[in-house]
Amino acid sequence: MKKIIIILGAMLFAVSHHSCVNMDVYPSDFVTTEAINQLESSTLQKTVGAYSWFRASRTNAPGGGNYPRHFFQCMAFRGDDLFISGTTSDHLMQSYLYTDTGNENPARYLWSVSYGIAMLVNDNIATVAEGISQESDHLLGENYFLRAVAYFNLCNLFARPYGQAGGQTPGIVLVTEDTPFDFESVRSSLEDCYVQIEKDLKKASALMGQGYRRSTDNAWAHQAAAEGYLARLYLYWGKYQDCINQVDKLLAGRQPVEVLDNNLATYFANTRTRSETLWCLGFLDNESPGNGGIASMMYTSPDGGWGEIYTSDPMVELFQRYPEDIRWKDYHLYQLIDGNPEYNGVRLTTAVTSGTWIDRVSSDFWMANWPEQGTTLHRSHNYRYVMRDTDGKLYIIKHNDPLLSPRTDTDDYFGTNNRIEILEDNTIPAYPSYYFQMGNGARVDVTLTACTNTRQGGRKIFNRKFSGQGGNEMLASPAMLRWGELILNRAEAYAKLGGTANEANALADVNVIRTRAGLPAGALMTESNMASRGYSSVFEVVLDERRLELAYEGFRWLDLYRNNLPMDRQYAGTHQFEIIQPTAPKIPYEIPRDETDYSPGVVKNR
Repeated sequence: MKKIIIILGAMLFAVSHHSCVNMDVYPSDFVTTEAINQLESSTLQKTVGAYSWFRASRTNAPGGGNYPRHFFQCMAFRGDDLFISGTTSDHLMQSYLYTDTGNENPARYLWSVSYGIAMLVNDNIATVAEGISQESDHLLGENYFLRAVAYFNLCNLFARPYGQAGGQTPGIVLVTEDTPFDFESVRSSLEDCYVQIEKDLKKASALMGQGYRRSTDNAWAHQAAAEGYLARLYLYWGKYQDCINQVDKLLAGRQPVEVLDNNLATYFANTRTRSETLWCLGFLDNESPGNGGIASMMYTSPDGGWGEIYTSDPMVELFQRYPEDIRWKDYHLYQLIDGNPEYNGVRLTTAVTSGTWIDRVSSDFWMANWPEQGTTLHRSHNYRYVMRDTDGKLYIIKHNDPLLSPRTDTDDYFGTNNRIEILEDNTIPAYPSYYFQMGNGARVDVTLTACTNTRQGGRKIFNRKFSGQGGNEMLASPAMLRWGELILNRAEAYAKLGGTANEANALADVNVIRTRAGLPAGALMTESNMASRGYSSVFEVVLDERRLELAYEGFRWLDLYRNNLPMDRQYAGTHQFEIIQPTAPKIPYEIPRDETDYSPGVVKNR
């Protein structure tokens, strides 16, 4: 009988290595004398070991690396909020291109380590009796919680969205304390996986209840974390009233403004200690991952980072509707050109007088960006500088504009003209967009941004959502669950249920998020102003607010596909210029070949 090689391997590795956990990096209040007296040290070590597997690098696991980097990049790079400005040998490229085959290191690592976590906690669940003490029960509840999270994350990565077939498509391989050691491995249905995850989270909540919490550090699970994951599970399951009830239960009579962090600009660098966080992957301030961190591909600084992945044009345009938005101005960084602007290495040779250039952010110069077909890349940026002439109109400057050093190259966009007027599109009255017309009458839509340095045609706008802990730009303790998401989970559930009262509640939840983001009263969403802002339903309002609030946290692709919506990737980057339909076979990650080559019962996704 064939055995499940990778999962059994994870089990053997977990059992033989749990005693090697470095206890010194955990808070002193985590391991108390009372706990040690009441629990066998191996049980406590295995629990700490399971947490460690969520955060520490496992170089001997398939693919190598660390859970936070692989998880957040696998999730975020499947979306449309980021673009890669070239190519990379890092296997994250296959995540971004949807070309994974089961051989790529990030997915292999996440699959293996998740089952390593499950094996560690399964051993505890099978051997630790309930009712020994409040502390012991809480620890046992944490084990149920960690298994639920590991399995839920695997379902999101490797299974199709629940709504597409009522959960009857393959989920993952479920291994619990009741699973016989010598079993033939098969993928349970997604429905069965959700039932198991719900069971684990409810058990975790019950065991971690009674108002007790073993540590105030958000890196350690507690009852509210289990209850919060239930709300997310119910949303993805299509159990919308259950989702609403779950969030209401957690609020316990409080208003959303009471649980949201009131200093959003500094929240993501301090998730371990802020009350908005219900659970995070905790790191100490001296544990900088350097180029192994989540931020490494999305930012560069003296602390490390490659800085090759930037905010996509659609995401920039959505954020720039309200430049005062904290989520934009405090978490995005233009890598601006020093001194006078340059274009393709050509420096402006004539001084620019005040007021000549578009002035929207401080005194930064501005540029127009649009996608164009490259010779080796799928779609790269074309960009030009923008000026406002004495006639008050905006113009895109050609290479050989008098302000630039002479250039003799041709340009199909400009023809014999030295500049092209930028026109304003008022299809959405509240949010104008911009375009120009080529000589042949073809329309070219453009995104206007402050002038930046570029990489292979890619405009450099970094995001700092995973940066800044302890002053280190490569370090953060990423929030796995926070109140900002839960309020928007409830908003989506209200919107999906429909009806006047529910839709009013959905808009109220959206508006408390927008207010927290620093937007003025005039920017709040109402039934009467939605149409002028381009929305035909409250659900569409919620979806865009989720995109803004949860940017780069890995929710975007799930939000679209689980709602049976396509993803429009027709913007600059090295991905295919395409619209991905929610039923596309390539959406879920392929099951790792380490598994399918040795376990014929584990069916592939494609």
